[in-house]
Amino acid sequence: MSTAAEECTDGKKHMPKAIIFSLVIAMLLYVAATLVLTGMQNYQDIDPTAGFASAFNGLGLPDIGTIISVFAVLLSSWWNSRTTQVFLVHRQGRPYGPPSQPTHSRIVPC
Repeated sequence: MSTAAEECTDGKKHMPKAIIFSLVIAMLLYVAATLVLTGMQNYQDIDPTAGFASAFNGLGLPDIGTIISVFAVLLSSWWNSRTTQVFLVHRQGRPYGPPSQPTHSRIVPC
């Protein structure tokens, strides 16, 4: 958000709205997902570690539960790799990977 604020024409005016709207949208999506999940299955029968996958398995649709589980693993792996890359970019000031070796040295050989 901070880099987007620098590129906005009026960042002080628009960024607080954007932050609030993004939080509201995320909250609404989360509430909608939980309502759908509790509509599919009793809340006491939902597995806390794999909610949607266990709900589809409980409805007799294990193939969809497996697909959801596979995509959850792939998405979390991709997300972790992206956040690591973002951390490296901000930490080192350059994109992707460790810093390269310098092409010259300040130490003069004897």
